[in-house]
Amino acid sequence: ACDPHRTLGENIADAGGLTAAYEAWSKRDAREGNPKLPGLEDFTKDQMFFLSYAGWWCAKVRAEHQVALLYSDPHAPVSARIAGTTANSGAFREAFNCAEKKPTCELW
Repeated sequence: ACDPHRTLGENIADAGGLTAAYEAWSKRDAREGNPKLPGLEDFTKDQMFFLSYAGWWCAKVRAEHQVALLYSDPHAPVSARIAGTTANSGAFREAFNCAEKKPTCELW
């Protein structure tokens, strides 16, 4: 059967990794910022960081393969890795001016 606890460790790792990456990127950007990419000037640098994170996970998986992964993969489905991780990021909520600034679940 599909065990929801199977992905817990990886979900925590995703949240911690995103937080650490954002903090490191923010420090580097403060020292030596990059210019905005042409055509993407409507996004802030913080928004571009999170869009890049989400883009990293872009993939297509056949439905039958995705069902098999639900029972065997220690990772959450890609859509959950994006939506779940960013929902738990206060920096994401600030960057996109979400009405609710408090993360769904903050680990530290």
